[in-house]
Amino acid sequence: MDLTSTKLWTPEEWQRLNKLNVGCGSKYLEGWVNIDNRTDIKTDIVADTRDLSCFEDRTFDYVYACHILEHCSRSNTFD
Repeated sequence: MDLTSTKLWTPEEWQRLNKLNVGCGSKYLEGWVNIDNRTDIKTDIVADTRDLSCFEDRTFDYVYACHILEHCSRSNTFD
């Protein structure tokens, strides 16, 4: 999936957006803040991706979280 091809933003606007890739795994995206809980892969931040409170509200304009929900058990969800 080419995340840069969107009709919501021009290519110039897309480059200026603050973008977060949650649970990046092996899909490190240049120009994004990549976060994952694994230490054996390339990330910008190693942290528990279920708790993003390390970021202030409205820090990011765009959040990409693909193939992450299946790693969260029901007992680890928030009420």
